Amino acid sequence: MQGSYSEEDEFRRVKGLEAYQILDTEDEIPFNAITELAAELCQMPMAIITLLDSHRQWFKAKIGLSLRETSREFSFCNYTIENDHVLEVNDTLADDRFSTNPFVTGYPNVRFYAGAPLISEDGYRIGALCVMDTSPGQLSDLQRKTLHLLAKEIILHIESAKRNRELKHHLAAAQEYQELFNHSGDIHCILNDTGQIDFVNNSVVDIIGYTADELKGRFIWEFCLPDERSRVLPGLEEAKSRGIDHFKLEIDIITKSGEIKVFAWNTVIRGKRWLINGRDITHQKRNQKLLEQLSLVASHVNNGVIINDAENKAIWVNKAFEAITGYSAADVLGKRIGNLLLRNFTQDETLLYARAQTAEKKSFSVVLHAQRKDSAPVWLSVMNTILLNSEGETEKTIEILTDITQHKEAESRNETLSLALSKSNVGIVVRDNANKVVWFNDAFEDITGYSLEEFRGKHLGDILIGPDTSLNDYRKAKIAFANKEAYEIENLFYTKAGDRVWLYLSNTPLLNNAGELERQVCIVVDITARKKAEQEIIAAREEAIKLGKAKEAFLSVMSHEMRTPLNAIIGISRILLEEDPLDRQLENLNMLKFSTENLLTLINDVLDYTKIETGNLKLEQRPVNLRKIVNSTVESLQFKLDKGLVLMKVDIDESIPEMVIGDKTRIYQILMNLLGNAIKFTEEGEISTSLKVVSQDSDSVTVNFEVSDTGIGISPEKLDYIFETYTQESADTTRKYGGTGLGLAITKKLLQLHQSDIYVKSEKGRGSCFYFTLKFERSKVSVGDDENMVPMATLPSYILIVDDNPINRMVAQKAVMRWGIKSDTADNGREAVEMVKRKDYDLVLMDLHMPVLDGYEATRLIRALPDRKYQKLPIIALTGSELAIRKDLISQSGINDTVMKPFVPVELFKKIRYYLERKD
Repeated sequence: MQGSYSEEDEFRRVKGLEAYQILDTEDEIPFNAITELAAELCQMPMAIITLLDSHRQWFKAKIGLSLRETSREFSFCNYTIENDHVLEVNDTLADDRFSTNPFVTGYPNVRFYAGAPLISEDGYRIGALCVMDTSPGQLSDLQRKTLHLLAKEIILHIESAKRNRELKHHLAAAQEYQELFNHSGDIHCILNDTGQIDFVNNSVVDIIGYTADELKGRFIWEFCLPDERSRVLPGLEEAKSRGIDHFKLEIDIITKSGEIKVFAWNTVIRGKRWLINGRDITHQKRNQKLLEQLSLVASHVNNGVIINDAENKAIWVNKAFEAITGYSAADVLGKRIGNLLLRNFTQDETLLYARAQTAEKKSFSVVLHAQRKDSAPVWLSVMNTILLNSEGETEKTIEILTDITQHKEAESRNETLSLALSKSNVGIVVRDNANKVVWFNDAFEDITGYSLEEFRGKHLGDILIGPDTSLNDYRKAKIAFANKEAYEIENLFYTKAGDRVWLYLSNTPLLNNAGELERQVCIVVDITARKKAEQEIIAAREEAIKLGKAKEAFLSVMSHEMRTPLNAIIGISRILLEEDPLDRQLENLNMLKFSTENLLTLINDVLDYTKIETGNLKLEQRPVNLRKIVNSTVESLQFKLDKGLVLMKVDIDESIPEMVIGDKTRIYQILMNLLGNAIKFTEEGEISTSLKVVSQDSDSVTVNFEVSDTGIGISPEKLDYIFETYTQESADTTRKYGGTGLGLAITKKLLQLHQSDIYVKSEKGRGSCFYFTLKFERSKVSVGDDENMVPMATLPSYILIVDDNPINRMVAQKAVMRWGIKSDTADNGREAVEMVKRKDYDLVLMDLHMPVLDGYEATRLIRALPDRKYQKLPIIALTGSELAIRKDLISQSGINDTVMKPFVPVELFKKIRYYLERKD
């Protein structure tokens, strides 16, 4: 989210979310499918679609979680919705925002999190699509892009549901208003200033016998008695000239049947338009006389006419009534006709309304779905008029019935055609209440190859299902149909030609006022191309994972195989140097030690780069002294300089705090790479290391590092390539100066882990300047651990050294002997277990990869021994490959710690001392 974010913004965001009416709803197939797809594509055990209201986060869909909602206070998505892109937290414990979060420290123990914000069309950030793991991790660019696209897909579903809901609401409202208007008991008419009818409601046919179409374009005066116009018009014109625009009149109207009715007209003039509402008040004017005349007229009209007594029982019906309903006069006299015509609809809302109106002595007009005597359905328009006596009590009622079945059937056909959207690019299928096909459009025929005649009266599944169709999804659709519920599925079907086709089906049931299913409309979309793309993405990802694992396994084996002899060579050369060698041997031993350490550095470069690439390298956060790191690094490289030709200078800003929080090893590695290159490519002049404070406050300090030299420099066209892997400026550079071309690539990767980057300025033949900026938190302690200054005190104890390589055992024994430690050796895990049973050792150094029984299993067997001392016995693993370390097996077997081979004596000493002191 950009700019300031106010309470008003949050209020609008929450209201925007609530408008979707999605909170606390049931599971839905599309959202569950997207969640499963996100988890699968990102290879994560947990995935959720989460929505944030004012005080909580609620999960619309979830994979791998038992929770349904949580407090918003601890929601990761609070941070996700602040971004437009995917928020990725590779290790929650290393991120100050989440390291103490209860969902990190407790269930579900989230260590990796990635979330894409759900941004509505109105720009409201309503939630997120998230994937999580209980281990640290990292998404690929493709996974991040896919997660972002899936979040957009979720918004499309949510917006579509909202629009469908609003459309249904508006349609229902419009239909309701149209229904009320067209079935009003009054005539509503619009005239122009000449008295010509522009519009009249459909109720007019029930009131005066003319249809709306018959009246449009005719003059209102045509339907009045001849002298009515001359009687009324002069008074209207005179009142209008005085500015009066609202009139109430009583005028006799001639109906289509020739009957004269008295109407009370309420007239309003607006410009050149006259809005008139006419109510039939004939019964109030004529009373019994009207009844007698009506009996005469009713016998000769096509409409059914019924005269009821005060108890609403029939006392007279005309011949048209018999023709319309099938009931003779003998069948209905003395009975309530509504009970016969609506015998199977006694709780029909319209019937209940009619009875309520009758009870309140009010006339009414309704449309009823009734049954003839032979049970055939018939639609009736009923106009009911109540005749009151002088005391205001009901004396008789008159009902006029009009058979409008053909009109209703035509209306139903039009509605079906409208819903079908025959010109749509997607398939549309209309099915009846028995789930059988009634109609479909051309697009559906194009998709499946079947004609309407081949499908009519059949179920979709009867024809489209094939060998690989998911019957589970098909059954879900059938269950939804049985429950009169909408559903969406994606399934594999077969065309008429036998081709496989993936279809998305979205089915909506159409219910009548009684809640009964009348029809279904199904939208069908061919998603075969999308499914193929998804499968290709999944296959590519699986192939990438296989290649990554193969690369890691190869490097692990190579690391172990190279480090094992290197451990012996470095260890023995170190021992020989410490045992007072002869002067003539000293130079050779130093060359041997220097060469093997360079080879070890090469191996470490390759492995470090691999760890960075696979996301397995994590930064430590410990108190460090930047001055000591820089000075010790420069001092350790002095021996490489040509004496007198190259001068090394250090300039450190005095305002830099004594202690900051950082990763000492990686800062040292960055400086070693840059200074090592500077020394390699500088034959005379100076090499300068500078640290300057860029900015600082009470909590942090930002420092600019700069390493410059007066060496050979870099050509301008090569500046963009020197940070690539295995790349140097030229083949001549590699032959003359050596190196792998990994140093700068690793440096760049390490700085990116620090949320920084490296830059270079260079001029060919005049030197180079590399610079970068790091931000450090201030340390609360004033003294840090200096791993290079550990005193090599004696540690009187007895340990067991387990290694299948006799030289490695000898090197380790000689190393610990200098610290006053006695030791026994075993050449495999089985022998080590037996020796631990026979003798009480203070500590075990355990190689992980050995024949007979490896270090993992040997440790597990030792921990399983009955005496408590075996659970407390410190066991430190020795391994030649950090990539080969199985952290899960380390934890499960009970190994306390690990040391890499070739080991640095001071590091091994520190770890042995730590566990021996704890044991005491």
